[in-house]
Amino acid sequence: MPHTLVALLPAVPALIGCDTKSKVSTRHAAFKVAEQGGSELIKDFGKLQLTSDMEHKAEKFLANAIGGFKFDTMDKIRCF
Repeated sequence: MPHTLVALLPAVPALIGCDTKSKVSTRHAAFKVAEQGGSELIKDFGKLQLTSDMEHKAEKFLANAIGGFKFDTMDKIRCF
């Protein structure tokens, strides 16, 4: 596993949820997004103080993991 993906291991489960409880996406989908350039969106998630910019980037990451790269917000997924 590339170093980039290893660095995201703490953030991905925190964002997508747990396999035994409610979740919004799969780890496979999240890592696929990360491999295709989405890792920049959550590189600081869980490492620095959360800012509104980090929230928006995390939302975009999740929207990409759920609906592919067609969406950038959860609102757009709900309306689709």
